[in-house]
Amino acid sequence: MLTKLKSFYAITLTVFLSILISGCATLFIPNKQKVTIKTNHAENEVYHDNGLVGKGKSFTTKLDKSVTSQQIVIVRKGYKNVYEVAKKTRRPAAFWPLLILDIPLAIYGGSAGFQVDFMARNCKSYEKILVFNNSDENLLPIKTEKDKYLNIASIRLDVKDKTKDLIDLNVSNVDDAKIKDDIQKAEDNYFAQLKKQKDKQEKKEQKKGKKKKLDEDTKLDNTITTDDTEFSQDLYKILKKTKFIDTVRTIFNDQNNTLVLDAAIKRVLFCKIETKLDRYYKARVDLTWYLKNTYDEIVDSIPTKEFSGNFSELGEVSNNTNKAITMVEKMVGDAITISYLKLYKNKAFIANSKLNTDFTIKDNPLSIAPIEASDRVSNKKDAFKATVIVKTKENDKDAGHGSGFAISKNGYILTNYHVIAGENSAKQKEITVVTANGTELKAQIVRFNKFRDVALLKVENSFEKAFYLDNQDKAEVMLDVYTIGAPKSIELGQSVSAGIISSIRDVNENKYIQLGMSVNGGNSGGAIFDTNGNLHGVVVSKLIGNNTEGVAFAIPSYLVANYLNLNAK
Repeated sequence: MLTKLKSFYAITLTVFLSILISGCATLFIPNKQKVTIKTNHAENEVYHDNGLVGKGKSFTTKLDKSVTSQQIVIVRKGYKNVYEVAKKTRRPAAFWPLLILDIPLAIYGGSAGFQVDFMARNCKSYEKILVFNNSDENLLPIKTEKDKYLNIASIRLDVKDKTKDLIDLNVSNVDDAKIKDDIQKAEDNYFAQLKKQKDKQEKKEQKKGKKKKLDEDTKLDNTITTDDTEFSQDLYKILKKTKFIDTVRTIFNDQNNTLVLDAAIKRVLFCKIETKLDRYYKARVDLTWYLKNTYDEIVDSIPTKEFSGNFSELGEVSNNTNKAITMVEKMVGDAITISYLKLYKNKAFIANSKLNTDFTIKDNPLSIAPIEASDRVSNKKDAFKATVIVKTKENDKDAGHGSGFAISKNGYILTNYHVIAGENSAKQKEITVVTANGTELKAQIVRFNKFRDVALLKVENSFEKAFYLDNQDKAEVMLDVYTIGAPKSIELGQSVSAGIISSIRDVNENKYIQLGMSVNGGNSGGAIFDTNGNLHGVVVSKLIGNNTEGVAFAIPSYLVANYLNLNAK
């Protein structure tokens, strides 16, 4: 009997001490809360950490209150996923009555019970009705017949100063409608404090009589640049899913109707949002989209600042590839996807993404002096005298090169547009032509047709021989042909490659001569000619890849005069 009595007192004392320490509300308020979730569409699926919680416009579920804000993902077919949080915004109805019970206990145990009750997660509640929408602004655009194809070059990190461009912010917020304003205020305050510290340091240095010097090592340490990030792969999957990637034609992609996206992340804000009873996280990504053609020329640039959705904790989550990724990566990726969707409302993007149908140039007709029969390339040896190397250099970048050939004695030269393409159409590269005897000449761009990948150059030189630009199609399958150029390296200038015409192709409103011939990058722009010196084409590309050799393509030379609007008789 005595033993039972001791046990009873021990249990009673334990319960009493637990109440003193924990508080009544903490002990008696449940960790689960029943809530109603409403969405804007019957096809919306709502997920949280434990998987699917419901589907449709309205359903009831239970959410765990023993954690901080719960991660919610709204999934809808054809739309990007929307990331939201279910956050606690009020006290349960039973909280205040139970809190009163802490008063007599406080006489014996102090205020510990009050403190625990106010801090305990289960003593905070979600709203009874939670609204989560996946609106039409998240609709993934599907390619139509009027749209160009899209491709992604890279999404790179281009941070000049980590202190200014990778920022962690603590943001106090009680009104969701003002969250962006509150983040802006926190950012402004961050830079004000940064400036204050800088000014203080400068005054300190001045008092010491030291002149402020730029520490290049420190500046370099504060810089973060990458050629690409995993976010480009995420965007590629979206482009492929929405049919902007041409997965049907793997060899003859439509170069004239493909827009290339390149992006540079300039700044990232990581925001910890502290509400009255809870917290969650949000990111803002400042990046610049560069719209490029397939020659890597920038046709326009679009700076954007977009916020991610809302995220609960900064732990790790898994994606569809079962790879663990941080929530920070998830936030940044979400902001980039939102930025991509906003492009479709941008005037510059709309203008540049429309399908091209006119491939003519607008230059007036240009007459080129006719070549006398005795001055024309009439055999293989003559061809050497008409071929050139086209060297390019842009600013301080390393020089590149291609090939070319004379079509007049007085210095007109044909090559590919991609050989001379620069940063943009208005900023071409510096061009030097190297003749067969090694003479280097400055070249001027006379005109080009980038849709057909041909360009006309002019040098001050008298060529001994030149190719006759016939307007008659004389190319035949199985015809033996040659090209002279500088494959891979200028050191290999005047190299001869031999092969055959293996087919004639009509693709994407362009005509190509398919070659069974070994050519390389430096052969671009070189002449394709037969044993009698008859010109048949301009080398433009080759197939590359494992187990692929000796497949190249040329632009038919009989079309070039029309492509460049030339009178070359």
